[in-house]
Amino acid sequence: MLYAWITQRKTEKVQSYTERIIILLISNVMKKITNIILISLILMFVNQAKAQNLIAVQNGSSARFFEQLDDAIVNAADGDTIYLPGGIFPINQSINKMIHIIGVGYNVDSTKATLSTKIYGSINVESGGSNGSLTGVYLTGAINSGSNVSNYVVRRTNFTDLNMTSTSNGWVFIENIINGFLKSDVEPGASGCKFSNNLVYGNMGASTWTGMSGIGFTKCIFSNNILMFRT
Repeated sequence: MLYAWITQRKTEKVQSYTERIIILLISNVMKKITNIILISLILMFVNQAKAQNLIAVQNGSSARFFEQLDDAIVNAADGDTIYLPGGIFPINQSINKMIHIIGVGYNVDSTKATLSTKIYGSINVESGGSNGSLTGVYLTGAINSGSNVSNYVVRRTNFTDLNMTSTSNGWVFIENIINGFLKSDVEPGASGCKFSNNLVYGNMGASTWTGMSGIGFTKCIFSNNILMFRT
C-alpha cells in the first residue's frame, strides 16, 4: 500500500512540499531495507555453502565439524565415522586409529547435486588403523599399508597404486577402480585379502605378482574383477 501511494504521488504533477519530503525519506528507507535484505540473502547462501563443505566426525549420537580432513582425522577417536561432503580435501595425516571415512562418491552422474568427494594425496594406514574403512572417494594418490594392518575395507573408491606390506592381512576391496600397481613385494606378501568386482588398470610386473603364493599376495581371493594390466 505504501509503495503504491508513493508511486501514485510521484506521477501526479501537484505535490506539496511536505509530501515531497515524505516521499524522499520513505524512498531512501525502502532502498536501505532492500539492500539489507539482499546482503542478508547473500550471507545466508555463503553460510549454507560453507556448512555444506564441513566435515562431520560422528561419534555415537554426537557430531563435531571440521574444515580440514587432517584435523578431522587427528580429532577422531577409535570407531568414529568421518563424513566427507563434495569437494577437494588435501590429506597429509596418516591413519593410525580405527576410523571409517565415507565420501559422497566420485561418479559424475551420481554426484551432480553434491559434487564428488576428492581426497588430494595418499591414504597411509598404520597399524592402529586396522578394522577401519574408506568408501566413496576419488583419491589422487595411492593406498599404502603399514606394518600389521588387518581387516581394512576399501569400497567404491578410485585410486592409483596399492602398496601393501607382508604383514598386511584380511584387507577387502569391493567395487573400486585401481589405476596403477598392485604391490606386495616383500615375501611372503599380503595374505587373506579379498578383491571383488574391481576394475584394475596399470602395469603389473612379474616381481610384484605371483597370483596366490610366493612374493606378492598369499592366499587371497579374487572374484569378478576386470584386470587390464600392461606388462
